[in-house]
Amino acid sequence: MNRYDKVFLEKISEFPVEYNCKILAELQTRLKKLSDYKELTHFLYNDIKSIEIDMYLNPKMKIESVVDVKKALKVSLDVLNNTDIDLESPESIKETFIMKIKEAEMKNGQVLWPVRVALSAENFSP
Repeated sequence: MNRYDKVFLEKISEFPVEYNCKILAELQTRLKKLSDYKELTHFLYNDIKSIEIDMYLNPKMKIESVVDVKKALKVSLDVLNNTDIDLESPESIKETFIMKIKEAEMKNGQVLWPVRVALSAENFSP
């Protein structure tokens, strides 16, 4: 415990054990060592910092303007507002996202990149 961040341990202890276990289960394939946990999850335990519009833009993913970002986030809202989706099932969420992206005639990255940034304020996340 000496090598681990005491403040971070106190922060994660504020959350239900079930929440922490779900996160750990999702990270199993990405964790090389326990100390990676903080780096990979800090956005799940803290308020998200402000997000600059440049983080949403990604020419490689063909997200080149605010209009592209708004379109992508609109698709994601359509998914999350879908009353048929089981929000407790990652597979159901994934399937619905893929279907809605296809219906919008967009590529997965064009929607999933802005969603990742909006949720984590990070370019890369678990």
